[in-house]
Amino acid sequence: MAGTEKQYSRSNVRLFEMAFGEGFMSCGGSAYLTVLFADEDPGSSTHILDICCGLGGSAFYLEDKYGAQVTGIDQEAELIEHARRVAEERSFKCEFILGDVIATHFDDNSFDYIICRDALLHFDNERKNQLLQKIRSWLKPGGKFLATDYGISDQPLTQEQQAVLDRKGYHMLMQSDYYDLFERNTFIRTQVSDDTESYTRHTQTEIDLLLAREDEITAQYSAAAFEKTVETFKKKLQDIEDGIKTYWLIKAEKYSIQSQRLKGRVAICTGASSGIGRSTAIALAAHGATVVLAARNADKLNTVKALIEEQGGACFVAPTDVTQREQALGLVRTAMERYGRVDVLINAAGVMFYTFMENGVFEEWDRTIDVNITGVVNCIGAVLPVFIRHKSGHIINVSSDAAKMPFAGLSVYCASKAFVTTLSQNLRKELRGKGIKITDVQPGDVRTDLVRTNSDTKALEALGINPQFKVGHGWASDTQLLSPFDVADCIVGAVMAKPNVGINEVLIEPRDQ
Repeated sequence: MAGTEKQYSRSNVRLFEMAFGEGFMSCGGSAYLTVLFADEDPGSSTHILDICCGLGGSAFYLEDKYGAQVTGIDQEAELIEHARRVAEERSFKCEFILGDVIATHFDDNSFDYIICRDALLHFDNERKNQLLQKIRSWLKPGGKFLATDYGISDQPLTQEQQAVLDRKGYHMLMQSDYYDLFERNTFIRTQVSDDTESYTRHTQTEIDLLLAREDEITAQYSAAAFEKTVETFKKKLQDIEDGIKTYWLIKAEKYSIQSQRLKGRVAICTGASSGIGRSTAIALAAHGATVVLAARNADKLNTVKALIEEQGGACFVAPTDVTQREQALGLVRTAMERYGRVDVLINAAGVMFYTFMENGVFEEWDRTIDVNITGVVNCIGAVLPVFIRHKSGHIINVSSDAAKMPFAGLSVYCASKAFVTTLSQNLRKELRGKGIKITDVQPGDVRTDLVRTNSDTKALEALGINPQFKVGHGWASDTQLLSPFDVADCIVGAVMAKPNVGINEVLIEPRDQ
């Protein structure tokens, strides 16, 4: 964080406290902590690490509201001295450490939550990676990283705007960059929400609080000090209006084994290297299933394997191209040789290319048919003899809501998913009475990398889709887009259903799609 501007100093701490209260927990700060912990249940046994804790406001708030044990760390001596003094004066139990968080040692699996408020922008990309690696090791299994941070939108910054950020030493990321960063550091269930509107509202409230204490602050300090402080807050709003900044709410989780409800079951999951397939494999293993990880990219599969096995989950990597019949047969054969059984097949391998038929992108049409149709048929054909012989089994086909409705630029994709849904319906009738379940899952828009391999630039430009980013980048809010884990949780629910219950068809879409 060397070279960045100081946020607070001893000289202005008291000024902030006059407006926002002792310990400086602004209305925005308390509101965001409430939002970040809204779905959590911290208590007196909860241990929280507050990274770049500043004056300790968040730490005091969390101890006061939840009774949590909070450790704060910051490398600004003045801030830590102030936080320690306030803690002693008010008999808080919070511990405050002076130091660079990346150079500091904490034991692995020490914290239930790690929080970071508006400070990630001070870490360049290399240090962000180093920090997240530390955070992940310090979190207990199932622990969560909760943060707020300034970011940038998908609109390119001007040279002047970039110069402002460079001068301040800020390293701000787009939403897609954060998703990639957390996935690269093997966090799961990552959510990066644009909360710029709420941030603007809270900042305006803070300005109003300052203005209401103008006479008192001016008398205690000076008119110039008051005006400078108000200008600092107004500049935050101006940066938002000018498009320099957005404001992210960030949540991410460390993988953990949640139950043993699926212990003893063996599931083959295709497409397990990314997206819905990866999330489904992780979610199944989290409930005790042994998962055979199938996809073409062995390196990515091994990353998933390491994530699952780190917490004692069971899995096996089986590099497979599902478009090749012999490889699909070999996948099932390998699973049977290794485990003696297969209970579930998840057909999650898939591709999606935005292309207009008039542009004649035959290669992408062929690939769509090969993966989305032939790949599904190959895997079903490979596993059916096992299921029929054992009079038990569950095939889950990941189709799409596009199976039943048209989408511009997705004619071949929609047709391929209609094939999967129709196949599922007919297969269910064909296998009735043989102990085999067929589930057709139809997701709506999901934040995945499916569009990153698209090459029909005319279609992409016409539809406003940027293939550099995940699905939904630049247009979708949290209520307009699913996480891959949302779909994975749905699939796990179907797998967990009682033997006599067939969950035949599931349409799962974002609330506001």
